[in-house]
Amino acid sequence: IERISLCACCRHACLQRLFENFQLAEYGNRIPTLSFEVIADEGDVSVGTILSSLAGPRVVADSPAQIQGFAANGDSVRGVAETLAGLFPFAVRDNGDTLHLDAMPVSFEGLAGNDLGATHDDKAMPRIARERHSEATLPATISVAHYEPARDYQQGLQRVRDGGGGRRALRIDMPITLDAARVKSYAMSTLHRLRAERTTAKIRLPWRYLDLAAGRRIIVPGDRADWLVSGVTLDRMVVEADLTQYAAAFGQVLASDPGRNVAQADVAHGPTVFHLLDLPPLDDAVAVAPRVAVAAAGQSPGWRRASLIVSLDDGASWQEAGDTASPAMIGTVETKLPTADALLFDESNGMDVALLNDSLQLHSCSAEALSAGANAAMVGNELLQFRSAEPLGNNRYRLSGLLRGRRGTEWAIGSHLAGERFILAEREAFSHVDVPPGVGLVRVMAVGIADVVPPEQRLERPGQALLPLSPAHVKARDLANGDTEISWVRRSRNGWRWLDGTDAPLVEETERYLVTLGPNTGLAQTIERSEPRLIYTASARAAARASGAERLQLDICQIGNFGMSRPATMTFSLV
Repeated sequence: IERISLCACCRHACLQRLFENFQLAEYGNRIPTLSFEVIADEGDVSVGTILSSLAGPRVVADSPAQIQGFAANGDSVRGVAETLAGLFPFAVRDNGDTLHLDAMPVSFEGLAGNDLGATHDDKAMPRIARERHSEATLPATISVAHYEPARDYQQGLQRVRDGGGGRRALRIDMPITLDAARVKSYAMSTLHRLRAERTTAKIRLPWRYLDLAAGRRIIVPGDRADWLVSGVTLDRMVVEADLTQYAAAFGQVLASDPGRNVAQADVAHGPTVFHLLDLPPLDDAVAVAPRVAVAAAGQSPGWRRASLIVSLDDGASWQEAGDTASPAMIGTVETKLPTADALLFDESNGMDVALLNDSLQLHSCSAEALSAGANAAMVGNELLQFRSAEPLGNNRYRLSGLLRGRRGTEWAIGSHLAGERFILAEREAFSHVDVPPGVGLVRVMAVGIADVVPPEQRLERPGQALLPLSPAHVKARDLANGDTEISWVRRSRNGWRWLDGTDAPLVEETERYLVTLGPNTGLAQTIERSEPRLIYTASARAAARASGAERLQLDICQIGNFGMSRPATMTFSLV
């Protein structure tokens, strides 16, 4: 739906008919976000007409200022009137039956000069008491934000400056549609009006002037200024009137440039593609509960976002989980990534990645940026980094200069296949779903405006960031007495930057390990240790050999607060 033309007599009925049979099946039974251009009147409309139509017959507004459109918002007609008065001033006059909003205040006639300075006790009073506020209270500049028709109704900003001694800037946000030249002229008129209104005065008159009311324009005999009555009080039969200097509207139309239209291409939204990620720790924060990351993008460059719904009970119930984040760099790895060492730069291997659409791009980075964490990506289940991204055309890139198995994902280095997922690990491109501990299956559906059948992804046993990392540097050393000393180095899911050069923090409540000794024949033995060291005795070796075993496999897991790490494995000969 692009445009709706409504006549003034039935605009409510037309809108009701528009929505009463609106089918929501294509939008996942959810009300979509729609944009409308509502054309209610042909040509310009006056501010007075707007105020009178909103307020009803008890309010008469005569402001002749013409605008091209106005968005009435707020919780009262008074709020709308105060908004418009910021740029289109009027005097408020109450005649007891009707409230008049006068752009040209009605003059009060018949003020006699001899009546000025009235008093109840015959004391001498000045005919008019003037006061002028400091020029420093005035704005030096006024900026008016509006909707600019020359730029497809995008927001415009017109600014005028006064050469006086003002020190502050005033911004007026007006929900009006009006061309730049007229907005600038009204802004200059406001600047002149504020300069005039800094001069105020008081006059005292006999009680016969009780018909003098606020909102009337008055000329004080013997004074050259025009005044507007802002308030009237009666005190001991003396009428005291507060006056504000009145300034006529600035009549000159100022030239102004509306600016350049920042147009966006009208591109189809397209279907949603998303992935659930059980990420390893990406920063120095220690995870305390399972958290599933959602990375989403679209097959079309016009894709923006989708709504997420989550089930934690295998589809028995679903709950809203907010929206996806900004489009993620999602693609597919076209070639199988070979294995490599996680401790060295992988300069011999590379991979070709095809991104979803041509709005997504990958970039090379420097070695310094790489060491600071740039260009991290999830490839299958491995977190790696790439230094070089060579464009191949058709949304394809060749990535090289790899750092493999980052943040404890070296276990996934040998698990790659052609056609697996590629996701650039940018925090701003991830939305998150918090999962209670112990949930074994998370199901997520993404509902975009072009998803006829919302795509679904599943993730089993989330919580990788809660588990300790597998131990490293497992060694076996034969001792002089025939025993074998097995040692390893503990790793932590915190302290990645190694700022102080000492051991990484433990994080877990206690240091514990589960060691499984598995001979190639016979039964395996499980031992729990509280230190990264184990003695495999000569007698145990002899017993294993006597049963026919020739080699022994060790699986070492660290026991954490929420579970065990993946095993660090080593096999050594018993012969």
